[in-house]
Amino acid sequence: MTEGFSIQDLSFEPLSKENVPLDFNCGDKDLDDFIINDALVHQDANVAMTTLVRYRSEVVAFYSLATDCISLDSNEKGRIRKEYRIPYSEFPALKICRLAVCKGFQGKGIGRAMVYDVIGLALDLQEWMGLRFLSVDAYRASEGFYKKLGFLFNHHENEIDPRGETVSMRFDLQPIVWEEREI
Repeated sequence: MTEGFSIQDLSFEPLSKENVPLDFNCGDKDLDDFIINDALVHQDANVAMTTLVRYRSEVVAFYSLATDCISLDSNEKGRIRKEYRIPYSEFPALKICRLAVCKGFQGKGIGRAMVYDVIGLALDLQEWMGLRFLSVDAYRASEGFYKKLGFLFNHHENEIDPRGETVSMRFDLQPIVWEEREI
């Protein structure tokens, strides 16, 4: 099914009652269960919104988003205070709550394409609201994926998972905003 695969053949659509991928299998039971049983419940409660990714007609991936607020450590806060004269200790973020790719499509750049899609959405949202960061509580196994995309660790004590199953990470949108303004 992946023969001749091209990232340009991906399409994105919102999750609905009509398109729940009941046979989704990314190899992680928690993520599979979420998209099959919980994503619509979260969406109906306005807790997280889910986007499906199709390759041709098949759902091959998804991501879920919610709003977030992250705390920075004192050094980072000091840098932002100095640069922008902003006294806040917490900053608005768009959180990637879940992100998964079906087994047969992993390693083909779909995860990266989804993160780029989220970055584009975040930049669009900045026209309407304050939004400085993307955030994610990444599974330890996915930590390297996010680091390659430019995410950094959150070191503030409120951002640390006491069980050690996930690691809190963030992506600063501001350098992209500066770059766009220079063009």
